[in-house]
Amino acid sequence: MPIEQDGKKYYDGDEINQIVRDRLAKESDKRALVVSERDSLSAELEALRPQVAGVEALTQQKADLEAQLAKANGQFSRYQAATTHGVTDPDTIEALEFAHQKAAAKLGDKAPDFATYLSNAATDESMLPSYLRGVLASGGDGGGDGGGEAPPPPTPGQPQAPPKRPGTKPPKKAPASNANDQFRTAVSQATTFEDLQKLQQERQAR
Repeated sequence: MPIEQDGKKYYDGDEINQIVRDRLAKESDKRALVVSERDSLSAELEALRPQVAGVEALTQQKADLEAQLAKANGQFSRYQAATTHGVTDPDTIEALEFAHQKAAAKLGDKAPDFATYLSNAATDESMLPSYLRGVLASGGDGGGDGGGEAPPPPTPGQPQAPPKRPGTKPPKKAPASNANDQFRTAVSQATTFEDLQKLQQERQAR
């Protein structure tokens, strides 16, 4: 027990040593608890590392698949736009894409997308390189991989076909322009690459 004298407490040597030992023991217990918690958290972290790595791999895989999907959608959209103008040959489509890229590089942010570029070029072939002029069908004429330009008007003095006699029945076969319009409508409504391939095969079989 401490001895009080003049309002102060005095401890003997044994008591002081015991007080120091008790405080050291408490601090040692606290330190042991902190170390134990640290080790427990470290073990949990190590257990989670494979799961974190798996999540990172899935995230990267998801990003790769999204990039592949965007690329496939872009290719389908460009193929659909070219087919709408009667172009189905892959080499010709690739050449048109290259021409569009060169034109877009010059126009920058004002460059139209591929479908708009083809629509404009179908009516103004000066937008196309010379080796691609005549491959796009415009209006309701044309088809296949060739051009869709209307035949030039007859020159003065050129013999013309005799007029049709009254009562002549029109041919039962639908005009080519109607067939082309139907083909373009079917292409615009196609939703998969397989649909476009089927349309192309059906058209080539006619």
